[in-house]
Amino acid sequence: MPRNIYEKNIYIPNPKFKAYLLEHFDRDNDGEISVKEAQTVRSINCNRLSLFDIDGIDQSTRLEFLNCNTVSLSKPTPTIFKK
Repeated sequence: MPRNIYEKNIYIPNPKFKAYLLEHFDRDNDGEISVKEAQTVRSINCNRLSLFDIDGIDQSTRLEFLNCNTVSLSKPTPTIFKK
């Protein structure tokens, strides 16, 4: 059980998106993305990954750049991008 909110793991249902995040942002190599790890993400380039959703991205509160040019999202845009 996580000791605090930052150690809690984020649910990322899309296996391709999760694999991308793990490859680039899993700092402790535990096979999960924690809230703390997600909050360090400033740039995501998931171009050409054929993603259908990016659920879990809303935890990347410091995200400044997102490149998903060839992504065909089947769900509405996460609220993090709505202003």
